[in-house]
Amino acid sequence: MRFFVFIVLTLLPCFAHAQNTENNIEQRITITPRTPLIDIMREDEPLLTGREDLILLIRPKLFTAYITPSIQYTDNAFLNDQNKENDLITNLKAGIQFDTIIDNRINFFSGLSISAAQYQDNSSLDYSFIEGSVGGQINIHSLFATLSYLPVVIYEDLFEDQIVALHRLNLVIEKPFLLDNGFFISPFISGQLTPSDPADFGYQQITGGIQAIKRWDQFLFSASASVYQKDYFDYFEDITNESREDRGMTVSTSLQYTYREGITLSASLNFTDNNSSLTQNDYQTITVTPQVRFSFKF
Repeated sequence: MRFFVFIVLTLLPCFAHAQNTENNIEQRITITPRTPLIDIMREDEPLLTGREDLILLIRPKLFTAYITPSIQYTDNAFLNDQNKENDLITNLKAGIQFDTIIDNRINFFSGLSISAAQYQDNSSLDYSFIEGSVGGQINIHSLFATLSYLPVVIYEDLFEDQIVALHRLNLVIEKPFLLDNGFFISPFISGQLTPSDPADFGYQQITGGIQAIKRWDQFLFSASASVYQKDYFDYFEDITNESREDRGMTVSTSLQYTYREGITLSASLNFTDNNSSLTQNDYQTITVTPQVRFSFKF
């Protein structure tokens, strides 16, 4: 019996309940959050007057349909330093989004996307998900505040058994500055409240950091560094009898090239160092992700 308990506690991050749920699934999924600093650099945002007649100042293209294939290299596929393996992940994401600016300062957005990821050497980690988004961003004296609801449902393999549904409520506050050399830099702080079903994956998180962006011609360079504190509400405590709290840091950089309208090439490099109160969830990982995005505005 003691041996069985030991095995369960050792392998716990690799499953959830009786399903084949892999460890740290909510951290392995590839999700790109909305970044206020990038939004202020967009040149073709549809604009509404905010008056009762809602006269359009420019011809709006409120919708964007897109598809994004990518290949990601990771040096830690399981996000577990006790079982560290390199792998290549093929990812395909497609979706549609809606954006508009009202009264020249309130940005309303919504979207829906699907994504699937396949691991070259560890097919048991394959996952897919459906993600939604709805929210608003307001600019008050160059201070950006973004409140959004970002639900995501994650499945094993290609939309087979459901692993978890996350209901993420996110608030980001950011203050960008324009430097003489053309760089935008911005310190930011964000808070996220995420109930989940099953409840074992729910958490609250606070993140603080800084990001920098510079655009020249068809290129867009970005870099960011952040630290976070993540507290799980009930991470399988009925089995471990311990609570889970994570602290960590993330450093990332990317370079994007607009080949022509509707076609964007990019490559990103990311480093994450996660320290958990449950040592089996400690990990460091480096990922490199080249991708291409095809989009169409209408």
